Amino acid sequence: MTIFPNNLNLVEKVRRIKLKVGINEITLGPVEKGVILDSVYPQAEGCEFLEQEYSSNSLLSWKVRSEKEEETTLRVVYLTTGLTWKVSYQVAVGKEDRFMNLSAWATVENKSGM
Repeated sequence: MTIFPNNLNLVEKVRRIKLKVGINEITLGPVEKGVILDSVYPQAEGCEFLEQEYSSNSLLSWKVRSEKEEETTLRVVYLTTGLTWKVSYQVAVGKEDRFMNLSAWATVENKSGM
């Protein structure tokens, strides 16, 4: 996951799936409440994505067509909201004011429901 400023986050989920010949339904979730549906980008070798749905219980699902029975990797990338971050710094100056020690840490706040 990558957390950007302005309450925007890039999420990547990866999992193994089994496909049968013909039409398959793949489900992923639950996903974060703030998922930006126009940003969802699923990928899986060996299949063609036909349709995407987002259910009221936070599940993403796809209908896909496969030409053969196989196990493959599903990779889904999407943008979401709900995670914010800030950086705090602390400076400690040495006795003779010649050296300083700079420390930094990040605070992440999760309001995504996950």
